[in-house]
Amino acid sequence: MGQDWRVLNLDAQKTYGGWGKLGEFLFDSTPEVLVSDLRIPNKISFEKIVKAARSTGASGWDTPQASEPWVPEGKCHLTYQPVEVIRTLFGFIDNPQDAISLSLTCYHLLECGLERIDQLLIAPIVHWAGHRLICIGDYSTNEDMPPGVLTPEE
Repeated sequence: MGQDWRVLNLDAQKTYGGWGKLGEFLFDSTPEVLVSDLRIPNKISFEKIVKAARSTGASGWDTPQASEPWVPEGKCHLTYQPVEVIRTLFGFIDNPQDAISLSLTCYHLLECGLERIDQLLIAPIVHWAGHRLICIGDYSTNEDMPPGVLTPEE
């Protein structure tokens, strides 16, 4: 007996699947999974980038000085470009590994590239953060909806 519940993302027009009876899903791991999908991860540090790169087994990441960029200061000619140009260049990179590889060439590129790396690594994770969510049951009707929740188009 009782109604099944689900969480709806009004902005993305998606559902988080059928959860079943309120008493059943409230005490399993379902709410924890939803919270992990809604939280915005912390910024990524340089050390975490190097550690992640090493864990992939990609060649070239296991140098003795892997915690330091490999190109000595002043030898990277991209650093002579204005920061805006370098950030624009990073904006065209759609692969996190490419952005990380370019960032690890020198400190200046690392400073310019960290924001783009964050975007590339975090974007797939934070797909429900900041969206309008509602929990709705099978027996709900349009009259049950609080005023202002839906836009006129919806």
